[in-house]
Parts: sequence; structure tokens; C-alpha cells
Amino acid sequence: MPGTSNHNNCAVYWYLELSGACVGRLHSAEFPTQTSLAIETGGNMTKPFFNWISTSLKGGSVQDCTVITVDSSGNTLYRDQCKGRVSQVEMPACDAASRNASYIRVTITTHQVNAKSSSTGKYNQAAPVPKPFLSNDFKFSINDLQGGQYVMSATGLCLGRSVPVLTTELVESRAGAIRSWQQSGNQPKGGSLEYLGPDLRPILTVELQSLRVSNITPAYPTNPNQKVFVSLQASAASLKC
Repeated sequence: MPGTSNHNNCAVYWYLELSGACVGRLHSAEFPTQTSLAIETGGNMTKPFFNWISTSLKGGSVQDCTVITVDSSGNTLYRDQCKGRVSQVEMPACDAASRNASYIRVTITTHQVNAKSSSTGKYNQAAPVPKPFLSNDFKFSINDLQGGQYVMSATGLCLGRSVPVLTTELVESRAGAIRSWQQSGNQPKGGSLEYLGPDLRPILTVELQSLRVSNITPAYPTNPNQKVFVSLQASAASLKC
């Protein structure tokens, strides 16, 4: 079985194959239960991997998955094969004032797991080191509404198992349009949270359907420089790559 991301005892690395093809190197991998696989990935996994996540969250077909664990010399230690479907994706939080590095966490519901030690020698698939998402490389927007572009931070989103909820932060002087939206009927709007690469091009986009304001703190403005926290709830969310 793959271990966790703690490399104190033995430096190990993980690669993921879908239907026999390597789709990238993982930041971490583990089987927390007999029916689930949890992996952390960066933004430089291959297009087929992100397409699989997107379609799987929409109820797509089960995929053949293999996690390959190798040591620091590239020798294969384990080959854990299973059939799986993505059940949950945890997207990282965003913060314009920070350059924290983080990864997306993907939970895969598994069955027909075949976990075994391997003595097949070197793993011959090359893949770059996982590239983390930087928390300040993002863009938030709400359709037909000025204000989303002024958001300074947004909590992480959990896709797949729950109603999408996030809390955004901006200053009062930029919050007028959002307050007016809430006060004039709070009609549902579409929105998106884009995770950007170093070139500021989108790597992944979370598309949010039927966004509504669920709460604004403080309730009423008193200072144009005051931080305002807006809780938003969507009817559904999907991942686009």
C-alpha cells in the first residue's frame, strides 16, 4: 500500500496511471479505507486526468487506476491497482495576500483493489515534480455583477458530496454591488473561481450554478476600509479544465 506524504523514514514518490497510461506524479497517496483512495495533486497533471475528474464528478464511468510507489532511486516498491470513480474533490483556498502552496485532494471510491509489492525494477515513466497551486493566483467572478473581481480571498470548495459553499472577503468600498444584489431580491447568478498558473492562464475552473448570498458580515456598512465577509451558496458546482 502507498504510505503518506511523510518522507522521514524512507523517501518515496507516487505516480498515477489511468487505463495503463501515466497521467502524472502525485504529491501524496494513501488508501485510508479498503474502499477509498486519497491523492493530492498539483496543477501539472495531464489533461486526461483532469478530464476524468470532471466527468467522474458528473457520474462518469469507473476507471482502471494504478498507484505506483517508487523509492528515491526510482525502484518500484508497490503497484496498487483498482477500479475507481472520483467521489470528492477538495479545492484549495485562495488569498491574494499570500503565496502559500497547496494541492487539490481527490477522493476516489474504489473496488477490486489488487495491492501488491513489486520487484519490477525501475519505473520507466517520466513525470515532473507536482507543481502546487499558489494561493494568490486566482480569479473570482459573478455573472453580471461588479464586485467579484475585487474579492481578496475565498475559502476552499468541496465538490462532489455537499452543497457548494464558500466565504469571500473584500473591503466595504468594493462591496456595494454585492450588498445591492442581496437587498434587491438575491436572485441566483452564475459564477466561477479560476485557479491560475504562473502565466495567469486558468488551469482549473470551478463553475458555480445559482449562486446566492447567504450572509454578509458586518450586516451594514460603517467604514469603507472595513473587511467584509460574504458567504455564498451555490446549487451545484462543476470542474472545467
